[in-house]
Amino acid sequence: MTLPDQDPTPEAIQQQGAETLAFEQRFQTSAWIAGALAILGLAAFILARKHRRTAEPFQEKN
Repeated sequence: MTLPDQDPTPEAIQQQGAETLAFEQRFQTSAWIAGALAILGLAAFILARKHRRTAEPFQEKN
């Protein structure tokens, strides 16, 4: 025996909306952090390449 389909209660709809909003906020925060880390990594890479080009070649001391 199966139960008839029921409409969700207003409380269930409200809870689902709150959970969805919380997920979206966590996702947005994670995306901002990932973007910031990517920019920092790219800046470090560019800075290292510039430094490598302008640095004198390494010579061992005897």
